[in-house]
Amino acid sequence: MIPVAIIVSESRVKVGQDHRASGNFSTKWYGHTEKMKVVISQDNSDFRQIEFDIKEDKSGEDTVIARGLKNDVVIDYYPSNQLYIAFPDKNKDYAGGNVFTVTFQPVS
Repeated sequence: MIPVAIIVSESRVKVGQDHRASGNFSTKWYGHTEKMKVVISQDNSDFRQIEFDIKEDKSGEDTVIARGLKNDVVIDYYPSNQLYIAFPDKNKDYAGGNVFTVTFQPVS
């Protein structure tokens, strides 16, 4: 099954940013699913504890698309070319590494 998106994120907010931990990624191209499953790669040993939000990059204030996402959570499909991972730290220390990979799998 082709993933909706795959994104590598830092485990902390990027230096000089208020909440951004990744570059922008796109889900808009996919277009034929109603739900997406969040899969955090097991290459970070803390993959079960990682929690983050998704925001949409807009001029002015960015919009929160989803909050408190964790491994195996299913969310509504949201088509956009300007999504990014935000607030991955939630005041936690992840010993498993400085980055983690998130795959958004389509759910039928």
